[in-house]
Formats: sequence, structure tokens, C-alpha cells
Amino acid sequence: MQLYLPNYELPKTVISVRDGWQWTCQSGAVVSGLLAGVGAQLLGSFQAANGPAGAKEFLVATCYASIFLNIAATICSFVVIDHLGEIGFEAAAIRDPEEDRKMGRILTSQERLLMSFGASSQWKAMLYHWLITFYLGILCLIIALLTYVAMTASKPTKIVMSLLVAFTLLPTTYFVFLRPVFGRSKKAPNNAQTPVDIQMEEQDSLASVSTAPPMPQPHLSPPMPNPHPHMSTSSVGYISVTIPPAVGPMTPS
Repeated sequence: MQLYLPNYELPKTVISVRDGWQWTCQSGAVVSGLLAGVGAQLLGSFQAANGPAGAKEFLVATCYASIFLNIAATICSFVVIDHLGEIGFEAAAIRDPEEDRKMGRILTSQERLLMSFGASSQWKAMLYHWLITFYLGILCLIIALLTYVAMTASKPTKIVMSLLVAFTLLPTTYFVFLRPVFGRSKKAPNNAQTPVDIQMEEQDSLASVSTAPPMPQPHLSPPMPNPHPHMSTSSVGYISVTIPPAVGPMTPS
């Protein structure tokens, strides 16, 4: 059991990143489910196709692979969505609202940002597993369709479909798989600070305080000699009052 802050609220940037991945996984689950259904419907046609035995086995195998991979991507997307929904609850136990308000610019990625606010250390592995199964499910279905076209269609149709497949796979490979993994810029802005930079600045500030030269003491001039030793002088603030001594008895005139 842990102590939680019931009124804790995630920062807006963390909420934006979490909601973005949730919408992406939800959309991916819908697409993977539809592709699994399409593969199951095409399986009967592929099994009845005429052609060489090796090509037919390859066609059926890629169709089965697309079905299994799309089912796996659908299940994995639900797991990722469920894990993202627990970030707010976990952050309420490990985060301090005051420290979150004082937080400045940090150099991090989306995955590390979510991990610092409650996502488990397996978050990146779960995300990459979903991306790989999602992409391979699409790829296997496209390869199965292209193989079926190569077995049954004419030569001009084969050429046109090959060009369309290349035109489809290249942007799909980049936007679905490569861009989320390798496409983020790792350059920090000029005013961004890493934890190492912040620690070095704190050490430098402490060193400057410890090695700072002592402040010079103000020079105090010696007191001015009293030209009339027989007179008493009382000083208050910056005003000096001189009282002459009484000589003889004081008689009213």
C-alpha cells in the first residue's frame, strides 16, 4: 500500500503525450481488427487459387501470418491503452505537485517523460512490440495480395500492382515504423538544460560562494580629539551637543 494524493493533476504536456498515444493505439486497434477480418475472408480464396505448390504454400502462409500478427497487434494495443490509463494514478504516489510547478525545461523523450510520471520501465518495450506487430501485419497482408496477383493476373497487371505496392510500402514503413522510433529530433534547444547541466551549475554556484573573498570592512577613522578637554560632549546619532561646565553659583539677575 502507498500514499496517494487524490487531488493530484498531471501536467498538461504529460496529459497531451498520454492522450496522443492512447488515440494512436485505439486507431491502430481498429485498423488491425479490420485487417485480421480481411485476411480471414481472403484465406478461402487463396487456398483455392491455382498455381505452383510452393507459391500457393507461401501465399497461404503469409495470409495466416497477417491474421495472427493483426490479432496480436489488436491485443497489444489494448494492453498499452490500459497501461497509459494508470499513469495518473501512479503519478499521484510518486510526484510532488510543488516540484512539478517549479520544473523548468528538461531534455527528454516522450517515453522517458511518461516513465518519470508513473509509466513502468517496460513501457518502451510494449510500445515497440505493438509497432512491430502492427507493421508486420500490414506488410504480410500486402505481400499475400501481391503474391495472389502474381499467380493469377496478367503481366501488365503484375507490373502495375508491383508499383502500387512499392508506392504503398515506402511511406507506410516511414510513418508507421521508422518515424515513431528514429524520426524524433534529439537536439536540445539553446535554453534547454539537462540534469547534468543543472547539477554542474549548482556545484559551480556553491564553489563560488565557498571561495568568494571576504567583504572588505569599512574603514573607521579615529575619533577627532576634543579641543576643549574641560568641556563634556554627548553625541546622539549625527548631532553633537556641547555643554559648558558651570562656573560659580547660579543667581537670578
